[in-house]
Amino acid sequence: MASLFPAEWTATNDSNIVNTTSSAEGHRNLASVPKEWPGGRPRFLPSDIPAPRTIEEATCLLNLAQTSRSIKETQKKLARQRAKECKYLAQLYELQAGNADVWISQADLDIGRVTSAVRRGGVFALPSTAMALRRHRSHGTHILLPSKYR
Repeated sequence: MASLFPAEWTATNDSNIVNTTSSAEGHRNLASVPKEWPGGRPRFLPSDIPAPRTIEEATCLLNLAQTSRSIKETQKKLARQRAKECKYLAQLYELQAGNADVWISQADLDIGRVTSAVRRGGVFALPSTAMALRRHRSHGTHILLPSKYR
């Protein structure tokens, strides 16, 4: 092969190379493309797509490979974002469970009060003032009591 720009070029000794140019195509397809896949068939291609016969087909397949890679990269990012979403949902559920524990504790106290009232004959009696003040004092709230409650 003496020049890369002949109007028509044919392979000499390699039967694995296809003539890709003709006088009608001009200089659009200057190089030859192998009939078989060099290095084996690409995994991203469907099985019914043959090896490229022209530079345009090879360019399209290259663009297809780049697009397939981009899609896989986007799928990877999506999978990571879904994993983050699941992690944050789990944290939210843990917070909600903690809030539910507080609510359950309050409900247990209410149930205890009602049970005590029922045992006393259905009369719901509030704790005495002295008892309430002692309870508040134990939580750090100090109120001055009149002398008769001390």
